[in-house]
Amino acid sequence: MNFNEHPEPLLQLALEVIDNIPSQALVLYTDGNTSDSGRTGSDVLMKTNIEEIGYRFRNPDNSSVFRTELVAIREALNLALDNRASDTWILTDSKISIQFL
Repeated sequence: MNFNEHPEPLLQLALEVIDNIPSQALVLYTDGNTSDSGRTGSDVLMKTNIEEIGYRFRNPDNSSVFRTELVAIREALNLALDNRASDTWILTDSKISIQFL
């Protein structure tokens, strides 16, 4: 099945996986972003069973989207190490970053 032509099954599968993440797990959502002016950044949303904390990281101007996505994943890994959680999930929408890693 080509998920580019039929994104609904992929969305359903992703939501199913997310719904089945254990409640005690540390969940880190990542995103890289660029603006029209060339400013770039990486975001991580850290969710535990008791709180949500957002983190923003500034990247060098005109960084590629690929780089901003990788920086977000790197920062999520650092947060996971700092929190010493026994069950950690890092969720990203960057297929190319996952393939690269």
